[in-house]
Amino acid sequence: MKNKPEIFISYRRDGGEFVAKKLRDTLVKAHYHAFLDIEGLGSGNFNEHLLEAIDSSDDYILVLSKNCLDRCVNEDDWVRREIEYSHSKNKHIIILVNKEFSFPETLPESCKFLSSSDIEKIEYENLDDIPLLLGGFKKILKAPCHKYETFTNKILPLFSALVLVSCLTVGIVTLAKKIKEKFPKTQEDEILIEKVFDYVDSALTLADNFSLDYIDLLDSCIEVADNYETADYSVPVEKFESLWGFINTINFTEYELPSDLDSALEDSKFSKEDVRFLISDIEAELEIYKQNITGVAKLFYFELDEDPAIISSNKTYFESLRQQLFDGNQNYLIFVNGILNPISKKYQPFIDFKNNVLSKYKTIDFSDYIWLTNKEIESIYSANISDLENALQEQQKNVNNAEDYFYEFYEDIIKNLMDAGLTREESIKWIEQENEIDKKKMDLTTKMLNLATDRYKLKQLLVYEKEDTNDRLYYKTIKAFSNGFYDVTAENLNIFEEKFPDYIDNISDLNKSFAVFAANYGKYDFNGIVVVNNFRGEFENQKYFHLGDIILSVDGKTFANFDEFASLRSSGMTTLQVLHNNNGILEEKNITCEGILGLQLMIFEGE
Repeated sequence: MKNKPEIFISYRRDGGEFVAKKLRDTLVKAHYHAFLDIEGLGSGNFNEHLLEAIDSSDDYILVLSKNCLDRCVNEDDWVRREIEYSHSKNKHIIILVNKEFSFPETLPESCKFLSSSDIEKIEYENLDDIPLLLGGFKKILKAPCHKYETFTNKILPLFSALVLVSCLTVGIVTLAKKIKEKFPKTQEDEILIEKVFDYVDSALTLADNFSLDYIDLLDSCIEVADNYETADYSVPVEKFESLWGFINTINFTEYELPSDLDSALEDSKFSKEDVRFLISDIEAELEIYKQNITGVAKLFYFELDEDPAIISSNKTYFESLRQQLFDGNQNYLIFVNGILNPISKKYQPFIDFKNNVLSKYKTIDFSDYIWLTNKEIESIYSANISDLENALQEQQKNVNNAEDYFYEFYEDIIKNLMDAGLTREESIKWIEQENEIDKKKMDLTTKMLNLATDRYKLKQLLVYEKEDTNDRLYYKTIKAFSNGFYDVTAENLNIFEEKFPDYIDNISDLNKSFAVFAANYGKYDFNGIVVVNNFRGEFENQKYFHLGDIILSVDGKTFANFDEFASLRSSGMTTLQVLHNNNGILEEKNITCEGILGLQLMIFEGE
């Protein structure tokens, strides 16, 4: 049975859509029944279902993004109508206010109450703030928290003995209705089942693809922890930056239920809430993993320089994150079981889906899974509720003990600082400064990871696409090289040599030379310019250079960019220090020359 909305979220699509969805998912993950208003119904045909949703809700949350109330001057504006209706029904109104928002002068009288100090207000600056505001919402929401009616897998790291319980949701319990008749019965049923199969597969494929990269990252962290004195720290850094970019370019709106499937599920044997919640839970999981990745990034960005052994001491942490992911992914087994239970187990497409589709995932293992009936799922859920409550009580004791230990530890630090000559006030200030430094490290970590997101987006743009011309692919290849995307460069060069072998005379040599460069990259600790093309025959100086040669200095002076390089050569005859690519071996030599080199060059920074 579909949950009645108890929290109604209203927003303006321009500037407020993603905030509203993030808030909805945050509240759902915290076991609240939140309803997200969907724009697009048209202000002239205001949907009565929205009014019914407001009627059933205890709380009305309005997302106030920049300029979102400007259109409320129009009497038929749908945001205005929701505001007026909720106010007339004496709903508990909360405004989620962006720091750039201001009330317009044209705000109608019926909406001016929003600016009153009596209205509950929570502020945010950007999308990343929303999950952090949950504590504030919990303090003021009138709607109840349904603790046991959604996934409990976030409790999993705290007590792994309840792994099975941690994957159960209210949807699975809802699905425990008796299916007395065969399903599918009609061609429409078969079409619907195929659409559900496709939707489940797309959601699990997303989770599996992320999980593979996440496990690869954690494995490299564990390997570094085992060999921290000699390990190459750039490997996990490259992996968590790439993974961060991948997560932040996922558009979860593409995974929402298509309108035709949403309608078809309404009166079907399936639970629409369960099908819809699958991707919501995956999105919530990724938010947890983003926090984990941020913590890992902080270790490698900052803590490593202060104490290299800190990576080794965090090996158990990396291993626990890895196990957490596997345990969490196995929760999808029983959830998908519940979603698909209405289908007859003898239905051949269902058998094919289990054998051919559900078996393909690397991190979600259906191979030995024993499928349960709805009664069995509900029975397992009911039988373990008391165990879960006991575990929660035990965990609360642990939290209380940890809190006591924290204050004791805090006082011990102050005592040690006072023993070193500081006053109590100076000791507290010193601790606060250390905390502030840690906050700034975390803020800088986030900014560095956001930069990694932009690099990831650029990298994806430089990957070969089948409609690329030879000129376009060559441009992408050079750009990939200049931005340090050497894996994309190598892949593009291979495609180039295969599809456009006659584009330039020495494409094969360029490909081979790049392989030498890529193999040696990481050994360099200098800036330099690499010869990426040599159009032989036009200039005298070309005969001295080969593809893959690296120019290190001019008359013994290094350079950081092309302008400095050109300035150093402007005096006439100069001597260039070069690492020469001699059949795959880089040899140092000096080349004395003047004038135009006749080369295509690319600057790079060594490790």
